[in-house]
Amino acid sequence: MKTLVQPRTRGEARRALLRARGLTLAELARRLGCHLSIVSRVNAAKKRSATVERAIAQALELPLPVAFPEWYVLRRGRGSARRPSR
Repeated sequence: MKTLVQPRTRGEARRALLRARGLTLAELARRLGCHLSIVSRVNAAKKRSATVERAIAQALELPLPVAFPEWYVLRRGRGSARRPSR
């Protein structure tokens, strides 16, 4: 019997969800034509890339604010999201 391990970070959770859909970060990088390190750093929320964020969110079938809550602030009652101000 396999033991389930709880992801410690949002990046680990996204990676596990991608794996459950039969997709790896390496495969996503190949599809995007970029280096695995870029996709990995975006997934870990250490680097920003609208293209990679969108690709991960689309692969997970999630809106960007749900896929990357660390980058987007949900507005209550409006159903929209915005990027946090710096």
